[in-house]
Amino acid sequence: MPRQARGERIRGVALDTAIGILTASGYTALTTRAVQEAAEMSRGSFLHQFPTREDLLAAVIEELVERRAHRAQTIIDRFAVEPPADRLTAAIGAVRELFSGPDFLAEMELWAAARTNPNLHATLVPVVERISRRLRAQLAELFGPKLTAHPDYPRVAMLTVEIARGLAFSAPIRRGTGDTTLLDYWCDAAAAMLGTTRARTTPSHHDELPV
Repeated sequence: MPRQARGERIRGVALDTAIGILTASGYTALTTRAVQEAAEMSRGSFLHQFPTREDLLAAVIEELVERRAHRAQTIIDRFAVEPPADRLTAAIGAVRELFSGPDFLAEMELWAAARTNPNLHATLVPVVERISRRLRAQLAELFGPKLTAHPDYPRVAMLTVEIARGLAFSAPIRRGTGDTTLLDYWCDAAAAMLGTTRARTTPSHHDELPV
């Protein structure tokens, strides 16, 4: 195997392992030694890719950003081939999907740790700025030109992301209870803001609002 391809494979295995540790055990468990041993890599091979923990964290952040952008693009491509009948509801559901799952759990660990870790905070700031620019562009493609043309679209897009993040942060405690109901309420509110209509669904009594 060529040296570059081998290095990319080693790097990919290490990043997958690091994200798995973040998701399962949290930020404090993410050390270079823990990732190296879990990935069954030699110390030399690992340190060649990630000389310090900061290098590892920066690479993990980049990987998580790329994964979410790739998931978003997959949905955008699907919408292009088969435009949803209710674009607003589909777009809001897609944003909720982007802010969920193991990768977002790993992200949450990093955001929470950055609050009290100056080095991690400094690493995240430029990434957050780049994420915001890329996310805004992908959100516009998810919602489509008709909805994005409305003057209140920026508010709807911003609130959709914050609602999705909030649901994701509280989901491990709520175990997802109330997600469907809350998203349905937000879809109705967003439709009113954007001057459009959608098929209203009645929340199931099995999906009660969280308290």
